[in-house]
Amino acid sequence: MTGSSWPKDRKHFFILSSAGKPVYSRYGDESVISSYLGVAQAIISSFESSGDQIRCINAGRHRFVFLNRHPLYLLTVSTSGESESQLRGQLFHLYNQLLSILTAPQLARLFNKRINFDLRRLLAGTEKLFDAMVDALSMQSITELKSVLTARLDASLRHAVTQAFKTAHVKEAGYAALFINNRMVTYAHPRKQPLHPFDLHILTNMVTTSTNYGSGETWTPLCLPRLNRTAFVSAYISYIAPHICFVAVSHDKDAFFALSHYQTRLREVGHHACCIAWTLMPRTMPQVTRDVGLSRPSTRP
Repeated sequence: MTGSSWPKDRKHFFILSSAGKPVYSRYGDESVISSYLGVAQAIISSFESSGDQIRCINAGRHRFVFLNRHPLYLLTVSTSGESESQLRGQLFHLYNQLLSILTAPQLARLFNKRINFDLRRLLAGTEKLFDAMVDALSMQSITELKSVLTARLDASLRHAVTQAFKTAHVKEAGYAALFINNRMVTYAHPRKQPLHPFDLHILTNMVTTSTNYGSGETWTPLCLPRLNRTAFVSAYISYIAPHICFVAVSHDKDAFFALSHYQTRLREVGHHACCIAWTLMPRTMPQVTRDVGLSRPSTRP
C-alpha cells in the first residue's frame, strides 16, 4: 500500500504503545503512518493529563474511535457509517487477538520494565492473524450478534459428525472443534462451560490463517482472553483431510499425544462423514448463527 493511496480506504485500524510507538496498522507503511500515530498519541495524552479519556471524534465523514488498554492504545478511523459502539466492539476484538499471543500480565511486565518497548519484535510473523481478524470484522453480524461462521449442512449429516466427536473424545481435551473450509461444523465443551464467542473467533481466525498446517500436527500455546486472559492453554491443530481441520484445546501442556490420539480416533470413526460433509457443503456465502455449535456434544465420553 503506497503512502498516497492508503488514506482512501474506508476503515483503518491502528495499535500503538503509550509511548507512541506503532505496533500494528492494517494499511500503510511505517514511514507514512508514524507521524499520524504521533499526533494520535499526543491527543490521547492531552486528555489523560486532565484525568479524562478520549472516546470518539467525529470530523465530517470520518469517525475516530479510541480504546485505551494501557500500555496500549487502539484506534480506528472509519468512513463506513458504523456507530461508535460498533467500532469500539471491533477494537475489543483486535485487542483480544493481541492477547491471544501475549497475555495481559506479559504485556504489563514488558512495559513496566521499559515504557518505550518496541512490541513489534515479539509480534513479528503474526501480522496475518491481525489482518485476517480485521477482514472478519467487516462482517458486522459476527461482532454484534456474538456469533461465528458455521458450515451449511444437512442436520442428519451434522449429527453424524457430532456423534463421531463424542465417540472419539478423550478426557484431556477441554475444548475441541471441527472446521470445514474454515467454517465451524461442531464443537465440544465442558458441561455448562462453553467458550465465549470472542474466543471462538480467535480459534476460527487461527484456522483461517493456518496455511502451513496442511500436513502434520501443530502444538502451540494460545491465550483465550475470555476464558483466562492471564494464562496460556495449548492448542492442537491437524487436518484430518483436505479442507477439514480439527482443533483441540487443553489446559495440560503435556497433552499433545492424548489429543493426537483424539484426532486419530476421529479419523477412524468420522472420516467418511466429514468427507461427505465437505463434498455436500454449499459453496455459497456461509450462514451466521448465534448457536455456534448447532449440535454441541458434551465432553463426557
